[in-house]
Amino acid sequence: MESIIIYVVTFLGFYYIFKAIKELDKIYSIKKDGIKANATVNQILETKHTDSDGDISYSYNYIVKFKNKRGKEIEKEVDYPITKKHKQNPPFTVGIIYKENERENYNILLENNKGRNYSFYIYLFLGFGMLTYVIFNNNGEFNKVIEYLENTLK
Repeated sequence: MESIIIYVVTFLGFYYIFKAIKELDKIYSIKKDGIKANATVNQILETKHTDSDGDISYSYNYIVKFKNKRGKEIEKEVDYPITKKHKQNPPFTVGIIYKENERENYNILLENNKGRNYSFYIYLFLGFGMLTYVIFNNNGEFNKVIEYLENTLK
């Protein structure tokens, strides 16, 4: 039973590291292949976060409206929230970078986004935390997990 838990925790560790890399890849893909445009912020969604110490912080998601390269008007939420509230109330104009996929689904970044995607850091921390737990608390069990994974992938 204990070895099953070790396998599950190890799998989850690798999974979270994979998700972190995918999140970072998404940002770079939008920045590299995306189209710059001006958008109007129509609404700001405020989300309250409370940590374990009771400290409160807020994140802000913009709902933007812009025209794509074909002239179609699109209204969508920006993919990554920001942590600093804008000084103006909507409507106001911001620069965005958007990328459209085959199903007319849009990934949108604020143009001044510095690539700070907190979900990347959370996934990375969880993944390395789980793998560290397995390595340091299970006396060599990690080697068994690696052998199991190697045999599975053959």
